[in-house]
Amino acid sequence: MKRALLDQLDTMVKFDLPARLVEAEASQIAHQLWHEEHPEEHGHNHGSIDPTDEHKALAERRVRLGLLLAEVGRKAEVTVTDAEMTQAVLAQARNYPGQERAYFEFVQKNQQVQQQLRAPIFEDKVVDHIMAGAKVTEKDVSKDELQKAIEALDEM
Repeated sequence: MKRALLDQLDTMVKFDLPARLVEAEASQIAHQLWHEEHPEEHGHNHGSIDPTDEHKALAERRVRLGLLLAEVGRKAEVTVTDAEMTQAVLAQARNYPGQERAYFEFVQKNQQVQQQLRAPIFEDKVVDHIMAGAKVTEKDVSKDELQKAIEALDEM
């Protein structure tokens, strides 16, 4: 449902994007995908990774939707509570057995990591806010129409 909403918003909303933000996002995407394709490389002692047109297109989508959701969330006064942040930190800390306290302290001192944990929570809350305002209408369809719709979803 979230993906369908974001796809719809992406087709409906167009505006100029900050070039530096798009470039940074494209570089990050390219770098992340390079490391996924080269799992043997653990460090960053590799050459420059140039983003492709595909990386740039994905970056534009991410930046556009990120800015849009941020503005919708700001106007709707959506916030991430301390309790939600604590839950997110605890969930991530479980990935470091025996080092949970050190991870918790690391997050407390690192604003960038806090933002990385806060962003998906905020995004989900904004999507929930948008969906809460959606008007749902029932539509009668035949079994064949339903089957075709299901097959179309499977092709996505």
